[in-house]
Amino acid sequence: MKTRMTLILSALAGGLTLLSSPIRAEDIPIKITGTVQVPPCKINNNTDFNVPFGKISLQKVDGRNYAQPTTVEVSCEYFKGRPYIRLSGGTGQLSGAPDNVLKTTGANPETLGIALYQGDSVDTSSPLKIGAGEQGQLGYEIKKGLSASNTQKSQFTFTAVPYKLGSADLNAGTFSASITMSISYQ
Repeated sequence: MKTRMTLILSALAGGLTLLSSPIRAEDIPIKITGTVQVPPCKINNNTDFNVPFGKISLQKVDGRNYAQPTTVEVSCEYFKGRPYIRLSGGTGQLSGAPDNVLKTTGANPETLGIALYQGDSVDTSSPLKIGAGEQGQLGYEIKKGLSASNTQKSQFTFTAVPYKLGSADLNAGTFSASITMSISYQ
């Protein structure tokens, strides 16, 4: 019993010695960073959608004929401020055409494009431009085609129409184009 008591007292004395020793620590700066972002809206419930043109006549492609208005559902977690739309990726812009004309693949990749407009008609004062926009990331302000602003749920209508670049004749054949659409508020 005496040996056991000595061991316990020795352990306690050793622990007190450790506690009374000066502790050394070094100050190390910690840098914490992050980005607060406005989440993009969900378009068409995050499901791909198509704009079908069917069969079109080569001679009638003029940037007005065969216009296809399309309406998609828009749902936004954050919906304060001005709405912006960004079109990026996909087949990109048709070289030499205005900045609202998608490049197509298929029979006429250098001369046939798909022009896009905000709203339900071909309105040259409301082009749906491709790219990052004036601010470099948000795209371009939506000025036409959004059923309601600053609400969680709305609809966006845009018009797609075949566009012929230059005076060369078009060749018969299939075509397609693609683009990624993003809507957000700022």
